[in-house]
Amino acid sequence: LGDGGALEVSQTSVAELGRVGTVTGGDAGLWKDLLASGRTPVVASIGLDTAGTLLNVNADDAALGAAIAVGARGLVLVTDTAGVLDADREVIGELTAERAEALIESGTIHSGMIPKVAAALAAAEQLGAPVHIVPACGLGSALAGEPIGTVVMPPSRSRPRDAKASRAGLPV
Repeated sequence: LGDGGALEVSQTSVAELGRVGTVTGGDAGLWKDLLASGRTPVVASIGLDTAGTLLNVNADDAALGAAIAVGARGLVLVTDTAGVLDADREVIGELTAERAEALIESGTIHSGMIPKVAAALAAAEQLGAPVHIVPACGLGSALAGEPIGTVVMPPSRSRPRDAKASRAGLPV
C-alpha cells in the first residue's frame, strides 16, 4: 500500500489491536500508470504511516482504498466460501444493506464474514457500483461477468431478488 505513496495509512486508535491501520487517503498515480500500460499492480495490505511504521490493514479495506484511489467502477472481494451464505448454507445471489443487517443480527452472517460484508457494503456505497464476494476459484468467472458468489448492491440500486435470479456482470 505504501509503495510509491499510493495509499496513506494511519494507526487505529484501538491499542489492543497493535500495529493495525486504516486507509486515510492517497495518490494512486503509480498504480494508474501501471494499469494504463497494461500491467497489473500486485499490492500487499501492509501500509506505512507518516512515521514509516509498518501497519497491517484489513485486506478488504485495503482493496476498497485501492479501488477508490484508482477510480474503479467495481470491486471483487475474495473469500473461502462460495459467497455469503443464508441459514440453509445456500449462496445469497444478491445482498442489500437491509438484508445484511438482518442476517448479521440473526447470526446467519457471522465471524469473518461480518467484516467482509461490512467492507462490501461500504465499497458498494462509496463506489456507487455492485461489489462481488466470490470464492477464490471463481475470480475468473466473476471477472467474465458470470453469475457467481454474492453481489452486494449499492443503496441506490438495491432491490430484493431471488438468489437464483440472473445477475448483471461486473462493470467494465
